[in-house]
Amino acid sequence: MMIMMMTKVPGNVLLDQKIEKYMSYLGEYEGVEDLGGNCFVKNLKLEEKSITIDGTRYSFNPETDITDLEIDDDDLFFFVNNVKYIIYPPPYKEYDLVFVHYESNKMAYMKRVTSSSGGGSGEATTLNGTYSFESATGSQTNGSITLSDGTWTYNGSKTNVAAKNGTYTVDGSKVTVNWTAQVDVSETFTVTDNGDGSVKWVLDGYNNSTLFSMLFGVAGQTELTFKKSE
Repeated sequence: MMIMMMTKVPGNVLLDQKIEKYMSYLGEYEGVEDLGGNCFVKNLKLEEKSITIDGTRYSFNPETDITDLEIDDDDLFFFVNNVKYIIYPPPYKEYDLVFVHYESNKMAYMKRVTSSSGGGSGEATTLNGTYSFESATGSQTNGSITLSDGTWTYNGSKTNVAAKNGTYTVDGSKVTVNWTAQVDVSETFTVTDNGDGSVKWVLDGYNNSTLFSMLFGVAGQTELTFKKSE
């Protein structure tokens, strides 16, 4: 008798990566004139279960509506109301995303709409709070980083910390943390509220985070989950 051995198939890693990429874009955006003078979408709102295009809200399920998973880059392909779109990172830093109608290749360069109109340190208040790392293992060290009106401070038992404070700026869900350790250093993270009291910081565009290593001894990582308190 032949016995069939069944092994559990792991979750779709590619889909998980695409969903995480979509979640990093959550927020409201305004269209601006692109280099060709076109902007087919003026207002865009990305939410976990819906996408609003120029005032019309459509239901959206990342698990079923995101497609073209095999394209291994930062481009995000998905369907909204049976119409295919693409979101990809902008080629110019003054924009936050490019929204593309797949069939016609019409595009809109878009900027994130922030909740603060004051700019500068006023925007920084949107992420105020203490972010505690509480899952240290091995040589890692628990501790916290507090963001307060444009200034960050470290609190923890790790010794030989190159910098225990510095400044930061906020742009939508992104925070850029600055410090000096012989030279000036900065890193930008996308901050996502998980909805359970925890918050994920994901590093933008680098292989690993110097900040995570410096403060918590977490080497070779691009993301950490914190417990946030006010």
